Amino acid sequence: MAKQASKNPAWGGPRPGFGGKQPGAGRKPLGENKKISKVVTLSPDMWKIIDERGRSEFIRTAVEEKLEKEKADPTQ
Repeated sequence: MAKQASKNPAWGGPRPGFGGKQPGAGRKPLGENKKISKVVTLSPDMWKIIDERGRSEFIRTAVEEKLEKEKADPTQ
């Protein structure tokens, strides 16, 4: 048996505003640049430390700091 769509009891039609794409729906971006997810393999001990400090923020900050150091001293 096919599943029926939700109906608006007032007039029997589909409930307005339910289902499909909607303006403002979804997770908001972190900033101006699009973020990309990647998989990283680390030891359980490293993941424990990273998770304790906030995974995404910790990794983002560590990478930014490393890039700044390299920019200041390209021999590193």
